[in-house]
Amino acid sequence: MDSVDAPLALYRRYRPETFAEVIGQEHVTEPLRHALANNRVNHAYLFSGPRGCGKTTSARILARALNCEKAPISDPCGECQSCRDLARGGPGSIDVIEIDAASHGGVDDARDLRERAFFSPVNSRYKVYIIDELDRSLHTVMTRQLLEYYLAHCATDSRAQLLFTTHDVLLMEQDLLRRDEMWVAERDAAGCSTLVSFSEYRDIRYDK
Repeated sequence: MDSVDAPLALYRRYRPETFAEVIGQEHVTEPLRHALANNRVNHAYLFSGPRGCGKTTSARILARALNCEKAPISDPCGECQSCRDLARGGPGSIDVIEIDAASHGGVDDARDLRERAFFSPVNSRYKVYIIDELDRSLHTVMTRQLLEYYLAHCATDSRAQLLFTTHDVLLMEQDLLRRDEMWVAERDAAGCSTLVSFSEYRDIRYDK
């Protein structure tokens, strides 16, 4: 009996896989591409902006480019094993750890993350930690302590990278902001126009 693949959500099916595919965020993607091509990346990045503007997507592309076998490169090649592992529908990578901060802010989660931080990359150039929706868990003392630890660890370990996303940068602690390189993504007319055209092409109903 043939197996039936589970339906894939539209946002996952059409999620950009390179910075060149990201629409309307050139003020974010172009400086990152330049830094990647020149191998001048910071140890921590913070992507901020409203829901749906591409914060997590940009963080994932950055992780993919950092661990591309052809790096330093401005965009992931899409052909090497690392790029294939981190592509849409790929199995993922043991060296790229994505954490939903909103649901992983407990003591056990913190202990698990601290233990992981001691391990070097297995197959890639960098151990990359993507911590999503950071603003939703900053109220916990455990989360703040964990962030301090991770930032200190990444600053001293040249093979560790820390990528944050947040909806509200005003909720971030000032000492954390000083240690990150921050990029603010925005919803723009080009992205909205592309989304409308795509919805009409696919005959998808939408609210204006």
